[in-house]
Amino acid sequence: MLRLALRELRNAPGRMVAVLGAIAISVAFLSACMTFLETEQAAVAKAATETVSTSDLVVDAESSDPGQLAAIRAVPGVTAAEPLWSGRLQFRGPEGAGVLRINSVSETPALRWAELTEGSWPLSADQVAVGQATARQHRLKVGAEVAVDDGSDKRRTMIITGIVDQSQSLFSGIQDSGYVSGAYFRSQQAGDPAGADQWPVRYLITTAPGADPGQVMEALRATLPPTAVVATADEVAQQTLLMLSGGVDTYGYLLQGFGAVSLLVGGIMIANTFAILVAQRRRQIGLLRAVGATGGDVRRMVLTEALLVGVVGSVAGVGLGIGLATIGAAVSGSIGNGLALPWLPLVLAAAVGVLVTVVAASVPAARTSRITPLEALRPVDDHRVERRRTMIIGGLASILILAGGAVIGYALTARTGVLLPAIAGAFALGLGIVVAAPVYVPLLVRAVSLVLRRFGPVSRVAAANTLRHPGRAAATCAALMIAVGLVVTLQVGAASVKATTDADAQLRYPVDVTVSAGTEPLPVDLITQVSDVSGISATTTVRQAGGTLTGLSDGPLMVTLAGLGPNAGTVVRDGLEPLASDDVALIGPFTARQLGLAEGDQVSVEVGGRTATYRLAVSRIPEDFMLVVRESALAAVAPKAPIAAVWASASDRSAAQAVSAGVVAAVDQREGVVISGSLAQAAQLNQLIDGLLAGATALLGVAIVIALIGVGNTLGLSVIERERESALLRALGLERRQLRRMLAIEAVVLALVAAAVGVGAGIGFGFLGTTALAREAGMTATVYAISVPQTVFVVAAALLAGAAASVLPGLRAARTPPAAALAAAT
Repeated sequence: MLRLALRELRNAPGRMVAVLGAIAISVAFLSACMTFLETEQAAVAKAATETVSTSDLVVDAESSDPGQLAAIRAVPGVTAAEPLWSGRLQFRGPEGAGVLRINSVSETPALRWAELTEGSWPLSADQVAVGQATARQHRLKVGAEVAVDDGSDKRRTMIITGIVDQSQSLFSGIQDSGYVSGAYFRSQQAGDPAGADQWPVRYLITTAPGADPGQVMEALRATLPPTAVVATADEVAQQTLLMLSGGVDTYGYLLQGFGAVSLLVGGIMIANTFAILVAQRRRQIGLLRAVGATGGDVRRMVLTEALLVGVVGSVAGVGLGIGLATIGAAVSGSIGNGLALPWLPLVLAAAVGVLVTVVAASVPAARTSRITPLEALRPVDDHRVERRRTMIIGGLASILILAGGAVIGYALTARTGVLLPAIAGAFALGLGIVVAAPVYVPLLVRAVSLVLRRFGPVSRVAAANTLRHPGRAAATCAALMIAVGLVVTLQVGAASVKATTDADAQLRYPVDVTVSAGTEPLPVDLITQVSDVSGISATTTVRQAGGTLTGLSDGPLMVTLAGLGPNAGTVVRDGLEPLASDDVALIGPFTARQLGLAEGDQVSVEVGGRTATYRLAVSRIPEDFMLVVRESALAAVAPKAPIAAVWASASDRSAAQAVSAGVVAAVDQREGVVISGSLAQAAQLNQLIDGLLAGATALLGVAIVIALIGVGNTLGLSVIERERESALLRALGLERRQLRRMLAIEAVVLALVAAAVGVGAGIGFGFLGTTALAREAGMTATVYAISVPQTVFVVAAALLAGAAASVLPGLRAARTPPAAALAAAT
């Protein structure tokens, strides 16, 4: 059987090209994810643990008493010890403001973990070195001066003395890094009223060659206060990695989940391909059975072919995956630390690829063992067997659909724990839809074919060919409908989640945009700039003053008193009705709960020696610990209250990100100015969801490519199977372009049916996911939305790709002369 399998692969290698491509792409996807994540993990590990990489022992102390350093250096076995301080430093360079994550540079060269690429290390309190990525992003050069804000009352400048090699990765290359001298931190401590000995510090320690680390650690514990933590550098590094591994692991699980989807789609395509191959080789199988081959021999031959193809495809996929991971690591910057190859996971990925190929081929292989010689020599299949198989599939699919629907119904009626049952029910329902494909896909194909028959003989022949093998059409459509369905589910879910959260944000924040400076005057030019932002339809200025809320059980409390002018209704959607007189103050529900206040309570507010009493009305308009009154009421207690805020409304909330970006640009990080409101919340969420959606859609594109390979493979094998028919059609006058068009129509029909089912299922699952997430998050209402342009794009892409998949089979069929096709088919 091995010789027969090898001979078959040598004689007809083209039949297995699509299987090789599908399994190679799937394994390449998994291999690329594993290699890329391992490389990123190594980069994260280096960035997170590099500060202790040059030390042997680490001491974390709650205070930085100078006497501690001398005591550590006096411990026997300690050769060097230096303090390591960490903090943040705000700065402003040529490209705008930023925040440096700074560390102190050790005065002992052996304890310096970073390497300079240019310049020198900082030595004084007014010097700083920055990482390569920071220097490149902010256009900083050695010798340049940057304005810094270290939290003190005065601002100053610092000189950049050096550029430092900076580890980069997708996860660790986000923060700007800087390096300062110990003198900088000592100057900061000197200005701290709490005193220098109240700052926590980490000590980096090296031990003498041959010294016992355990004995040195015990001596350090005996010398230092009980609150000091002494550990080896390796222990600190492992603990740090344990705390930071969650983000990479979660991302890895997400990628591997998409890899599993691509393997599932590839498995369906492989099973379909082998089913077609078995149908094409029925006569050959019958002859083998007639000359003495058993059913087990034939089954082993097919499985051997699958095994050989799986091994070749998986090995090629691993190589391709490593190449893709190398490109990805080069883009993220983590390749600078070297490519990390996880050999065991790569071997497992290849093994999974081989296993999927063999398992997918096992069902068609099992059918070969049940084919008798006489049955195999018949020109057509036994339709009774096909009907019986369809009935079995329909019964199984009905059970899955009913079970999934029941679980979903329970999830949507449950008060808590909605998400997990909804996911389980959706999985069962989706599996039932896929399993039932042989039942409903032929019906849909027949409906499309009825329309096609009106467009000439070529369309009628294409429609008849599509209906000739309903099981094959269903299997081909199943792979594509899974991929399209998942993409549409994500798109509909993303659009619905954005609409739902935006509606919830509008309910919680009745004002679209607020720009506030607290109780300080807002610059006049800023008010004008906010009004001029594209998308802002109306603005109103708000005077604000700081006051003291008296008469509370827990004592007086500082609050902000905001006064709204007559035109406030142009920017506030609702909630202004209670503010009908000067003796009413609006209070937020959170503030009311915190202070134990309720609707209708009387409170007194003192502002600059004047006191006013208000009757409270609970409203969503005020921010936390703010009371909103009429502007005339505020003038009675604070006549000189400055214009400290501007509130605005947006004309089009679908452009939340653009409008919010315009407001941010107008504010330009002015000190003490804060942006808030429902539009800012919506913009942040929309940006996050759009990024996740783009990444997920790109990843699911792999599954779509595999499914379309299956469409092309089905047509290619169909061309081989229909050589005699194609030759007769050519002999009767069918032109080459008409033959190519016929195959293109068949591919488009399959893609159209798959896209229609995928879109329908995707919309349903997207709505289900939105409902489950909204109920799990406790949102008051669920808003369903469909991104029509995105959905249309997915359908159009599927149809165009289906037509493209027919190009190569069409060229092959058109190039074969009728006489040669008739000779090959005899």
